[in-house]
Amino acid sequence: IGSSSDAKAILHLPDENLVSLLKSVDGAERARLFGVSEATVEKGEDSIVIKVDNDPLCERCRLHKKDAVKRENGVTLCARCEEAIEEKQ
Repeated sequence: IGSSSDAKAILHLPDENLVSLLKSVDGAERARLFGVSEATVEKGEDSIVIKVDNDPLCERCRLHKKDAVKRENGVTLCARCEEAIEEKQ
């Protein structure tokens, strides 16, 4: 893994309340909280699994996102970044 933005984290936590709390946080915010492209939370024994995120890389936010696609201009953007650019125009 070259940088934290190339990683996805899977957190296994035994505390159901903590799992519920973290799942209630928006996925993008949860990823920012942990400094990775994607962070999922599951009930289980205490552990964190870090994997390479193979989703496409958004050229604007530099995060791997499932919804990042190459646009007509040849730039790969996620939906959030495309929306932000469209709002500015």
